[in-house]
Amino acid sequence: MIRRWLAVSAIWAAIIMVANYAPLLSMHPDQDNCTFGPVSNEQYRAYLLEAQNRRQARWPALSRNDQEIGRQLNSRLSDMLGGEATLYERVAITHAILRAIGAEYLNTNGRKEPDPYEGASRRRRSVEFHYQVDINRLVFFHPYPRRLWIVAVIPDPDLIRPEIAEKYGDRRISAALVSFFDHPPDEFLASSGQSCPPLPSPEAAARYQAKQN
Repeated sequence: MIRRWLAVSAIWAAIIMVANYAPLLSMHPDQDNCTFGPVSNEQYRAYLLEAQNRRQARWPALSRNDQEIGRQLNSRLSDMLGGEATLYERVAITHAILRAIGAEYLNTNGRKEPDPYEGASRRRRSVEFHYQVDINRLVFFHPYPRRLWIVAVIPDPDLIRPEIAEKYGDRRISAALVSFFDHPPDEFLASSGQSCPPLPSPEAAARYQAKQN
């Protein structure tokens, strides 16, 4: 009787483990075919490899706490940006860091528009790249909540307030677990059908570049 109970328990444990980790098989490889203006796909893949190597050998493991994950991702971004980086390099490196943890790009600004940089400026908002990742890619066995919503921000240089930045620190990347009771607007988690973040026009890139570094 005990052996039968142990066998049934082992089967159920295996089913639960498979159900928990089966969704991780989808890696969205098309999201690594991106180019970022003057940043070629070859250069992007070099950023991706560097982010993967630093994740394994240099960066601390990500926390189970979503706010702490946001702080850790910001630290990784600062580490890889180093000195001066163009806006195109910043977007490419951000994408590489998030892809290195298995994140999936969803949309920009939570809407479809011809020029999301111009649209954000017109609404007096920063540009927001929305991603998601199953937290089970980052920690061991976290069945619920499992969807981690990540927002990478390109601040509008006309809206940056030094006193706010000094008080709240660097928030270029934030993260939040999504649950039934704590859920962002649906449009932020909707896929745009695009594999890569959109790029700014040369004029918009020059404007956003002004205070990025």
